[in-house]
Amino acid sequence: MIACFVTSCSLCFREEPVRQHLRNVYASVAMSTVSAAMGVYVNIVTQIVSAGLLTLLGSLGLLLLLLTTPDNGKNRHVRLGYLLGFAFCVGRYCYQIYMSTSSQMI
Repeated sequence: MIACFVTSCSLCFREEPVRQHLRNVYASVAMSTVSAAMGVYVNIVTQIVSAGLLTLLGSLGLLLLLLTTPDNGKNRHVRLGYLLGFAFCVGRYCYQIYMSTSSQMI
């Protein structure tokens, strides 16, 4: 089943620039997911900094940095760092939202 999917995708996207772009997009999504999961893990294991207002402000700051930094090809790693930092902060903050709503449901 997976082999059929991969074969059909390789037939649909024959152009190398399109395949390279999709590889970059899916790699960014995967790294962001891992970064958000690490944020949740850090929030579960340690309580060094409360994931309250500070984390919310950090995520908004990183989002603004990501949006205002132009993509000129030279600063792609900087923008990726902003994205991963934003995903980490969102993971920390979303865990707190989940815990506060799940305790109210019980």
